[in-house]
Amino acid sequence: MHIRAMCSVVVFLLLSMGCGTTVLAQSPGLQKTTDSLQKILSAAPEDTGKVMMLTRLSAMDGTGDCKAKLGYGERALTLAQKLDWGTGIYNSLYKIADVYRYCLKDYSAAMNTYQQLEQIAIDKNDKKGLIGVYTDKATTYQLEGNYAAAIGYCDKIIQLKPRKDEILGTLGNKGQFYAELGNYPKALDAYEQSLKILNDTILADKLIPASYRMMQMMLLLNVGDIYVQMKDYDKALTNYNKALSGNSILKDKDISVVANNGIGNWYILNNRSAESIPYFLAALTDAKNNIFEEEVLNNLATAYFEQKDIEKALAYATRARETATNHDNEPKQVWAYTTLGKIENYRKQYSNASGYLLQAIAVAQRNGARNDEKNAWEVLSETYSGMRQPQKAFEAYKQFIGLRDSIYNADKAKELTRLSMQGDFDRRQAADSIRQADEDKIAAFRLQRQRMMSYSGFAAVAVLLALAFLIYRNYSSAKRSNAIISAANETIKEEKQVSENLLLNILPQHVAEELKAKGGVDAKRFDDVTILFTDFVNFTTTAEKLTPEELVAELHYCFKAFDTIIGKYGIEKIKTIGDAYMAASGLPSPNDHHATDIINAAIEIRDFMAARKATMGDSGFGIRIGINSGSVVAGIVGIKKFSYDIWGDAVNIAARMEQKSEPGRINISETTYALVKDNFSCSFRGEIDAKNKGLMNMYFAEKTVPVANSQVTVTSPS
Repeated sequence: MHIRAMCSVVVFLLLSMGCGTTVLAQSPGLQKTTDSLQKILSAAPEDTGKVMMLTRLSAMDGTGDCKAKLGYGERALTLAQKLDWGTGIYNSLYKIADVYRYCLKDYSAAMNTYQQLEQIAIDKNDKKGLIGVYTDKATTYQLEGNYAAAIGYCDKIIQLKPRKDEILGTLGNKGQFYAELGNYPKALDAYEQSLKILNDTILADKLIPASYRMMQMMLLLNVGDIYVQMKDYDKALTNYNKALSGNSILKDKDISVVANNGIGNWYILNNRSAESIPYFLAALTDAKNNIFEEEVLNNLATAYFEQKDIEKALAYATRARETATNHDNEPKQVWAYTTLGKIENYRKQYSNASGYLLQAIAVAQRNGARNDEKNAWEVLSETYSGMRQPQKAFEAYKQFIGLRDSIYNADKAKELTRLSMQGDFDRRQAADSIRQADEDKIAAFRLQRQRMMSYSGFAAVAVLLALAFLIYRNYSSAKRSNAIISAANETIKEEKQVSENLLLNILPQHVAEELKAKGGVDAKRFDDVTILFTDFVNFTTTAEKLTPEELVAELHYCFKAFDTIIGKYGIEKIKTIGDAYMAASGLPSPNDHHATDIINAAIEIRDFMAARKATMGDSGFGIRIGINSGSVVAGIVGIKKFSYDIWGDAVNIAARMEQKSEPGRINISETTYALVKDNFSCSFRGEIDAKNKGLMNMYFAEKTVPVANSQVTVTSPS
């Protein structure tokens, strides 16, 4: 985790104090305390004391056995209900919700329990308890990746009009949710509202606890981080400096580390690495032996590397790796290994560089750190280029491109989610405006009617005329307001349609619908699917004849044609990885002609590429195509970064078919051959050795019955 992100988490935890959240604590003497409670539990009478012991065991059980923790909580709840002890019921439910949420990670069950707690708080008119429940619901939705619901519960808390110190936690959480969603302006607004409350009211009291001063410094750091994300670096620097100055009283080492590190990063971002070094060194002084040390060491290595002081860069990068290893901090190990790889590339010690970078990739894959893995692959491609191993360099670059595209799609999905949330918010605001206008008209009418009754004669007529004028004016105003709101709603509708279209360009329709409804997608098994892989022949050699701009334009032109072809047959594009193209037929809507469809599409793709090469000459690409049929599992991995993909041995075999194909040929497996042999002319190739699969029967699909409208038209790149 980056230092700036770590700062956000620290603020989040501080802001959540006193909001009803119970943390399952651990301590060195926990097992001893647990054993003591268990010994006296069996002999304890069935009273409120036993309920308290059971709830304590639910939170303190040192075995790490989630089912045991849940069992204690459920026993406490049963006994509290038997005793009709309201406080015991409430506390037991909270312990059960904590176990579901923190231990079992069963967020649905946790949410059901919070629902019971919410009803109890409502029945008791317990405003503080309700704030606590809403806070826990919001943070549970955050864990599920449902930021819209999380922010909605923050708004519910604000509507309860809590105390100023209570609202700080809610605004801090709201800022955190918006930051994770990538809506930095909204995150900034929430953080700055929290700062305003601190500065204008709470901090005006000279006798306030130091924790509020610390909260102020951490919020300033968070605001600085948001400005970095918004690329407003000068405002980021202003907030980092405010935090550093304010810390002169608190002298908190963590704040000093984060502020100095932020200022150092500001200089790096502004290409002034020499000026960053004093701040990183100051951060390192306070970061020794704590969670920030590895990152500061790595930042120093980066700063010295940019200054071409390779000796110091290597020394600090080595210290960063050793420290991360000693602290068992694998994410920071990835950073250190990648930095070492860059340094060794510069020194032309390519063997050392490849070793470091392969370790970085392995650790990143183990931790799901896809962005860090992407960076390591990019540096590794440079390493292999230096080693004069172009094929390995190209394969590494393909991995980099694949991860970059996948991360881009995930970020786009996050942005679409944000746009959808904003549309929902705007619609609520419009509805509130209409309702408020109606209420204002009714109030004005009642007021005028009361006044009218106190008059007589001419005065009454005058009031009636005035009232008629007011009603007409309000009617005209409302009419104009409604026209404005209607126009706004139409704009929102159009923007939502754009978002919908973009989402459908990333995901199949049923997957997109499920994602919007649930915030996630269940994996599905498809037993009858045919998978296609294509790859350009001698891509590296041919690409060297083109400028980068020409290469990208040609790839776009070809893949655009592929997209058009498979679209005719209802085939689902899965992804592109470098110059490779992957698609599948028979999902998400199963059909009986999936194999026939995909071979028809493959033949059109082959013929299109042959015609293209005839036009382009030596600058055109040849193509290999491989096809296999079988079972796959399709879905989205993770809850925050979305990428629709398929898995299974059938996918691996399809890739082998492509690798063992020949230029301009369509190589199919025996499984696919059995499905299409009556529709296509196929030639048996014999048994061919496939990597990790052994000998496999393979066939070339030669021709098919002519298909109407088989030509594809693609606009040539300019």
